[in-house]
Amino acid sequence: MKKMKRQPTHPGKIIKEDYLKPLCMTITEMAINLGISRKTLSKILNERGTVTPDLALRLSRAF
Repeated sequence: MKKMKRQPTHPGKIIKEDYLKPLCMTITEMAINLGISRKTLSKILNERGTVTPDLALRLSRAF
């Protein structure tokens, strides 16, 4: 099995690049749509927080 040569991409970066920017949404708007606090979403987007199973379900419903 080959060793990975790079760090895996954080889910926050994917959400920011593939959803927030193309949809022209702010962090506050997305947090309201997901039913979470702005602070929680901000932590995830800044690659300091994790995506919980509950949040993964909310994201799947939103997108």
